[in-house]
Amino acid sequence: MSQRPGTVWRRGGLLAVAAVVTLSACGGDTSSGVRTAPTAAASTSGATRSGTPSPATEELGLWPDDYVLTAGPATAGFTGVPAEAPDIDQSVAATALAECLGVPPGDVRNEFDSASQGITFVNGSDRLVTIGSGAAVVSEEQVSRDRALLDNPRFAECSGKVETQVADDYFEGQLDYELASVEALPPPGGADSHLRMTWRISSGGRMVEMSADVLRFLVGRVEVAVTFTYAREAPSQERLQQIADQIAGKLRNQRPRSLEGRPREGGPAVHALGPLDG
Repeated sequence: MSQRPGTVWRRGGLLAVAAVVTLSACGGDTSSGVRTAPTAAASTSGATRSGTPSPATEELGLWPDDYVLTAGPATAGFTGVPAEAPDIDQSVAATALAECLGVPPGDVRNEFDSASQGITFVNGSDRLVTIGSGAAVVSEEQVSRDRALLDNPRFAECSGKVETQVADDYFEGQLDYELASVEALPPPGGADSHLRMTWRISSGGRMVEMSADVLRFLVGRVEVAVTFTYAREAPSQERLQQIADQIAGKLRNQRPRSLEGRPREGGPAVHALGPLDG
């Protein structure tokens, strides 16, 4: 498995900053793009007692696509559009986060089997209000490491600091950032963490205050992060609970299926426009 920054950090942190800063800079425009990656192995082979090769045995496993946010009550009033991940050197952010938290660099990394970025849901009346998600199938050891990060008393503070620096570096002076606040809030039922970050973003004499609420879920070997960005009114507890209910429900019903054709890392997820059949 490849070495990447921790899922909890990568899927709910850097993408949040990118969504906030891109939308504020472009006035709410969105762009589309899909990253492709090699597929995972689809089957294994065995042998009979006589030594004659037996038919290939289908390999089953989890697909991260099945756990991203999809259309439903949680996205009422929103329209799904393709999402594009920013080209960010995430190893730098992971190192900075580890230093701020006072943990070994190896604790802020990811060894994932497969990961998927869900589509972005954009509010029909205010395009600065978006909901995005990402999911990854990881090892049990990875889940343990990432849960320890969430439980670190400095996680909220360090996340805000590092994300602000990442945004500053990414936009290279085009936008000026000031972290206004960051706090860990009680998560809605079914979620493991709720982090709220707010920035004052300035460019050309214009200033906009943008916020990101990040909900994180760690169940079994699946990690999910849902990011809600907005410029004015924070999402209602009812909306956050609807999001948590959808994701938690999917995570309670993890169903292995054929791994044939499963991408290593991709998006938008194939099921993101609606619920799975059955």
